[in-house]
Amino acid sequence: MASFAGQGGSEKRLKASSNNWDPLSSDRLFLPLPRAVNVEIFSYFSVSDMICLHSVSKCSEIYAKMDSFWKRQCEVLLEGKQNASFSRLQRDQDISSKSWHDTFKDAYLDGKRGSITSEELTGHIWCFSTLNQELMFNDDHKLNMPGHDQYSWGFTSTQKRFFDERLVIPVMLTEENVAGEEIEVDNQLVENSNSSIYQCKASGVVPAVFNAGDRLMLPVNVCGDIESLVRAQSGDLVYISNFPAHRCVRLPNWGWVIYNDIGVFFYTVEKSKVQYNGSLADLVGRRRRPVICPENMYFALESLCAFLELAHNTEVLNRHPILRNAVRQILGNRYYKNLRFIFQKIGAGTMPFVELGIGETKVLWDMGKTELIRHAEYIRRTVEPKLNPANAF
Repeated sequence: MASFAGQGGSEKRLKASSNNWDPLSSDRLFLPLPRAVNVEIFSYFSVSDMICLHSVSKCSEIYAKMDSFWKRQCEVLLEGKQNASFSRLQRDQDISSKSWHDTFKDAYLDGKRGSITSEELTGHIWCFSTLNQELMFNDDHKLNMPGHDQYSWGFTSTQKRFFDERLVIPVMLTEENVAGEEIEVDNQLVENSNSSIYQCKASGVVPAVFNAGDRLMLPVNVCGDIESLVRAQSGDLVYISNFPAHRCVRLPNWGWVIYNDIGVFFYTVEKSKVQYNGSLADLVGRRRRPVICPENMYFALESLCAFLELAHNTEVLNRHPILRNAVRQILGNRYYKNLRFIFQKIGAGTMPFVELGIGETKVLWDMGKTELIRHAEYIRRTVEPKLNPANAF
């Protein structure tokens, strides 16, 4: 302690010299080098390294935000991401005024987003848990699925009821009511997505012919808080007809899986790899694309590969036990049947599968990342070269 105390003068001189610290001194390693050399050096930095460089060195900011680095990082970020294309991002970048640094930041944050948008629901291709049926969400809040009735969907239960034409309040007519009379009532509306109660008004006109005791359904007035629920454009829940609420889950590959409490789920596939039956001329001008038939081999292949990628995401599945159990059940039976259909369709003689006995059931492969992804890659390498429009539908 004595020796430390004796150094008081030196400590004061050190503090005085730190007040005159020159920020350029932290960059003397790089500043004397030609710019081209510095650019090459910094190109080997990771994203976290470049962010740290920007934080600790003001004079290196020009390198920390250089377009060449962040453009390359955007390409790396989008590699292997579902329904994301660097070429499309580059086209958007060419007509915007944003830097590649800001473009990377926006893309990275968007990849972490947990709520799905209306544009994504209606724009993606969705596969039902049978692995060979498409769901098509339309922008009029109708859902089409081959072999099923048309359903209504919404991000809130109020929105779903509105497009299902069931956002109404029933009133009992009496002898005191008069034909053509306008009726307005105050009531409460329960929104399931946030477990909140909203005050609302419903109004309508008494019909020309009625009997005392008839029930009249008064449409709820869409205004104020009710309007915000009806006009919702995104959410982490999706309500479909009378089914339990469906939870939206973002996958590491930026794909989506949506499931409910009874184990029904559906997920996105790579849209760019799915071709439709019919000529391009037949599709031009259509507001809605045609529903994919189960025999579409492009869709069958992509649905299996996307399902395998979903199945290997054990971290995601462990956070959602209901989804995990449903995926494992499909992996143990339905998946094998669909895989056999594809290989029979292309005339392949050997099925690339391994069965592991687990109790009394047999599961195709295991839930490990390596095996499932290797399996998906093998299927794609085997099937894709044999696909052509003549045998794909």
